[in-house]
Amino acid sequence: MCDFDGGDDGFWDMDTGDFAILGGVFGYAEEECEERRRLEREAEKEQEEIDRFNNCEYCDDFDDDPYP
Repeated sequence: MCDFDGGDDGFWDMDTGDFAILGGVFGYAEEECEERRRLEREAEKEQEEIDRFNNCEYCDDFDDDPYP
């Protein structure tokens, strides 16, 4: 595994397994970022629907009092 004992090679003293672990970590982080972006887009779409419903011109024609 990784040897950071201050040898001549330093960071490059890592073997293939170390790079595989780092690749897995970066891949997981990338998937989490994509999932967060997807959820944010869905939340924005839902908010747009709510705003569109709340700003309905047809709904504004009705009084708040159902029995005038």
